[in-house]
Amino acid sequence: MIIENYSFNKVAKTITFLDIRNPKIEKLAYIYDITANIVLYQGNVVGKRGTFNSNVLTLEFDTNIPAINDTDKLQIFYDSTLAETARSGFIAGSGIWFDDSSTPLEANASFIGISHDLTDVPSATAFNSPNTYANQFRVSAESDVAGTLWLEASRDNTNWRRIKSVDTVSVVGGGYYAEIIHYPSWRYIRVGYTNGPIPQTRFTIGSILTAI
Repeated sequence: MIIENYSFNKVAKTITFLDIRNPKIEKLAYIYDITANIVLYQGNVVGKRGTFNSNVLTLEFDTNIPAINDTDKLQIFYDSTLAETARSGFIAGSGIWFDDSSTPLEANASFIGISHDLTDVPSATAFNSPNTYANQFRVSAESDVAGTLWLEASRDNTNWRRIKSVDTVSVVGGGYYAEIIHYPSWRYIRVGYTNGPIPQTRFTIGSILTAI
């Protein structure tokens, strides 16, 4: 189920669940800030976890940044039917991983990924069923210097339109990171990244296409 009745405090890093008396962390799957295009909670990712005190969730992720506001629209996935022994943050489903690139970019250079046909899902090489269509596309990038992660879509695999673009942000103890979550409505999609004025010494960009 998707939780729609909540209150969010970016400074305190808390989300209060107003309709669930005693929510359980093992039933909380995912929290996505639609407005800021940032994942706030994902139970299987270090730095994106959290803890409940009664009906108040305190996030590990530092939400007190300019890109996030108390009034942001959040998408909260909570499994009200999940057994108590289920793994925290886990939902079984089909998906395809793409290791898009790990080649560092020169100053102001760009990486453009290959085109992905979101309906081309033969069995044994992609989704579990040849009739399964993509529901969500996620891409993230990390580097030692700042840059911009972007996403392009096409209806004909020829004419491309840039539909989302996110600047990387500095991560305490790390480098620069950005992520985009997209719900497809056009058939083709590709990822890309534009480096800033400083040459990279490391770079990773990867994505996943899911059917859940």
